[in-house]
Amino acid sequence: MVFDPDSEIDVDDLGNTNNVISVGVSNSRPKSTGGKKVAVIKNNFIGRHPPTSIPLASYLVNFLRNDQDFVWEVTESVQDVGLSFPTENESLTGDVSVSRYLARLDTEHFIYGCDSLTASEIDSWIEYSSKILQSPEEQFSELVTDFNTHLRLRTYFCGYNVTLADIHIWLALSQSPFWSSYITSNKSLRCRYLIRWFHYVESLEPFVKTKALLPDKKQVALASGTFEDLIGAEKGKVVCRFPPEPSGYLHIGHAKAAFLNDLYARRYEGTLIIRFDDTNPRKEKDEYEVAILQDLESLGIKGKYVTHTSDYFHQILDKAEALIKVGKAFCDNLSPKEVTDLRDSLIPSPSRNNSIETNLKMWEEMKKGTELGQTFALRAKIDYLSENGTMRDPVIYRYVDIPHNRTGNTFKIYPIYNFSCPIVDSLEGVTHALRSNEYHDSEEQYYWFLENVPGLRPVKIKDFSRVNFSYTLLSKRKLQWFVDNKYVDGWDDPRFPTVQGIMRRGLRVEPLKQFILDLGDSKKTVCMEMSTLWAINKKYIDPIIPRYTAVRTENIVLVHLDGPNTPEVATVLLCKQTPEMGTKKITRATNLIYIEQVDAKCVSVNDEVTLMDWGNIIITDITKNGDIITDITAKLHLEGDFKKTKYKFTWLPVHSLEGNLPEVTLIEYDTLITVKTIPKKEEDWTIYVNNNSKQTTQAYADPNVIALEKGTQLQFERLGYFMKDSPRGQQPVLFVQTPDGHTKNKFLSNKVQQQNKEKETKKKKKKKKKKVL
Repeated sequence: MVFDPDSEIDVDDLGNTNNVISVGVSNSRPKSTGGKKVAVIKNNFIGRHPPTSIPLASYLVNFLRNDQDFVWEVTESVQDVGLSFPTENESLTGDVSVSRYLARLDTEHFIYGCDSLTASEIDSWIEYSSKILQSPEEQFSELVTDFNTHLRLRTYFCGYNVTLADIHIWLALSQSPFWSSYITSNKSLRCRYLIRWFHYVESLEPFVKTKALLPDKKQVALASGTFEDLIGAEKGKVVCRFPPEPSGYLHIGHAKAAFLNDLYARRYEGTLIIRFDDTNPRKEKDEYEVAILQDLESLGIKGKYVTHTSDYFHQILDKAEALIKVGKAFCDNLSPKEVTDLRDSLIPSPSRNNSIETNLKMWEEMKKGTELGQTFALRAKIDYLSENGTMRDPVIYRYVDIPHNRTGNTFKIYPIYNFSCPIVDSLEGVTHALRSNEYHDSEEQYYWFLENVPGLRPVKIKDFSRVNFSYTLLSKRKLQWFVDNKYVDGWDDPRFPTVQGIMRRGLRVEPLKQFILDLGDSKKTVCMEMSTLWAINKKYIDPIIPRYTAVRTENIVLVHLDGPNTPEVATVLLCKQTPEMGTKKITRATNLIYIEQVDAKCVSVNDEVTLMDWGNIIITDITKNGDIITDITAKLHLEGDFKKTKYKFTWLPVHSLEGNLPEVTLIEYDTLITVKTIPKKEEDWTIYVNNNSKQTTQAYADPNVIALEKGTQLQFERLGYFMKDSPRGQQPVLFVQTPDGHTKNKFLSNKVQQQNKEKETKKKKKKKKKKVL
């Protein structure tokens, strides 16, 4: 018997009332039962989620329903949140879908509204809430304004009680890296209705319980993307593959494909194959293959097998010949340009009607790499009149005059990716091929090869969206241009969107994975702001990295104190919010210290300010040279209350017990291009190259940083987050700035700050033009 959560069951048919799981309220209208006792089967499903992915919305719905019978099973055997319905062989995945289902079960609290109109409004707000965690700070501010306006005369987002709309918006705001600043600063005046609502729902018991499940400051926010089930997938039998071309380093776009393949393979307890698509000897290098394997290891992705398309060159060659013999492929002697022109004009090639014997003779010339054979190409004989350009007799084999890095000179001709891919997928037992939707037009061609090349088994394709970023290039050809022309240090340059580049700049794997999985497996192509990714990263790293001090040397200010001539050492915490991180030693109780020029300009004589990790001082004199402050005289006031001072300054002793202060170089990077996206019709894209994308600033630093290893991440307090980019003992000592997601940063070097202002000015001008139009 299949139990539906709303179905009414005759207790007598069950044989024993003890068989009833629980008695609940039916969502449907009461029906006449002829006076018989009626029970409602309540939870005919099993809820599971991995320890690292708590379905917060679903938990909160359950707290509101006060369902004591339903308990989540927390297990590492699943990779995503889900409900399974054993009696119906069905399942739901993703927190959004599951929370909707659980809300629909409830008729007492109207979590999904009391009518269809309200339910539709709730759906709209749920979709709107998904923008909160994906928006950069500027767009987040616009969302907050919209929410605040909506709540001006409302207690809840929809109707007269807490609904799924309130649940999803509250969760998204709670996990946003920007929301806390609206509550604690003067921004609260601009969104007082939203804050009133936020504090009210947060005080309700179900929300209090859920708040305890939110990630603490040492954890990254949880991914909220949804993932469809793979069609026809069976546990233990799913085989996915990640097929990078070894012609460059992995970038963020590739990381999405890698994470999704890994996720589905794990979800179905299946197999992941890492396959190098090495079909173009002109582009491929061993260096790239090694780098890709390193990147996958860094991302925590490990395939069961590592293979190469070149492992199957003999089989692919045989399949191509078999296609010729069945009359579905022909050899062509046209030039590449002539082939393109005829395809565009929907005109068949003169060679299309060659006899099979003629094609086989030409094929032999191709395989031998003879002078004549080098001018031929093998084409699939599909449909030159097709509306789908990929089906117009595509080239599937061509001559390449360079030895292959794995097979040497064994082969003279090489398959095109679109031909080799479905063949190798079939030969390796791949069940589901995940492809970004930029290949969507090629799907028809992919299936044609599976159906028409003799001896291939079926493979299912699953599309997912390509992810793009504003002011960011993902084209390997364009990235190679920057490398070749020495605009960057290499493929791991911090300005590059490669995995090695962004990790060298300070991005952690966990925030990257969360960011990718938050997008889910949607087929809708999105253009994201890099600032969103960096904001998630900041939330992750802030509580777990140590704090040090750096003071920029340009116009540095000398402060004369009435302290002792002999310096003393003090022990302070590396990170105040994470005491277990340990301590460091600093020099204080000295009579000469350095502070920043920008700080010095904030004070006047008789002002009391706080020196961080020391105490208060009172300014007694200020010396200037024009507009620049050169010296300040002050007296220690260590008994002063630091809570009452307006300014807290970072500082360094002129003379530390370790000797002279180390001088370090702080490196700040801007975008490599000056526009959000390169116009598609632009012939010379290099006119948009940013020729001033790297700026350096000299600074004195805490002596403790000299002993740090390359790759150590830290915060120079009030300056920003940085990664040490030079080995211990090497000069100069380099630190690369890690962006924090904010579009404005007063501590950026003046040149970078000016460039950002120019960008903002251009944006405003464009907006004004649009309004006028």
